[in-house]
Amino acid sequence: MALKLPEAYLSYARDWEKRIGAFIEFRPDAAASPNHAAGSPPDGASPVAGLPFAVKDNIAVKDFSLSCGSKLLEKFRSPYTA
Repeated sequence: MALKLPEAYLSYARDWEKRIGAFIEFRPDAAASPNHAAGSPPDGASPVAGLPFAVKDNIAVKDFSLSCGSKLLEKFRSPYTA
């Protein structure tokens, strides 16, 4: 079972993103992960897995854009997480 973000949160984030354009990439679906809220996380899983987060584009997060604000790297996807 995947963790579902409340629609009100997603609506709020989308509305503000349209106004201020803060994100190079906005992927709320990427936060979905196995739901372990009822107990401890599975072995090897982070206790914060599935929570939404924002990160600058100069920090490596696997499968996300890693452009460092450069046109040369605008299509580069990080192969690992820092």
